[in-house]
Amino acid sequence: MIRRREIRYFEMPSPLGRLLVILSERGVLEIAFEGTAERNLWRLGRRIESELPPARVYGEPLEDELKKYFRADLSFFRAQPDLGLCAPFAAKVLTHLAELPPGRLTSYGELARETGKPRAARAVGQIVGSNPLPILIPCHRVTAGDGTLGGYSGGLARKR
Repeated sequence: MIRRREIRYFEMPSPLGRLLVILSERGVLEIAFEGTAERNLWRLGRRIESELPPARVYGEPLEDELKKYFRADLSFFRAQPDLGLCAPFAAKVLTHLAELPPGRLTSYGELARETGKPRAARAVGQIVGSNPLPILIPCHRVTAGDGTLGGYSGGLARKR
């Protein structure tokens, strides 16, 4: 269980719309696109000890990293994900996806095989589709087996 005092957040503009970034003492919990932020805060509030909103932070190093990423000046994030609220298999899939080298694409089936569950492509697709850390964990680089774009929590226009 995460305690409220461990939670902080910041908002920032991006080329993909406003982002809400929620952090814990262990790392980044969520990156939410504009339009989903309120739902994400409500859902997160149900999973921690007390009500949100959390404390607003300023000068967060991840904000600078994200700005550099959007300028194409960064390909590797130093910020660490906090997958403590994810189910074990989801955390395994997302951890594996986070290790995908910059610029490389993968498929749901390939990701399922690489995580030891070759018949779980559909489950992997659901996990990737609900990735709480888009951008930081590159779910936008996962395609269907035939190379076409699958769903994306931020919408297909953002995935493109």
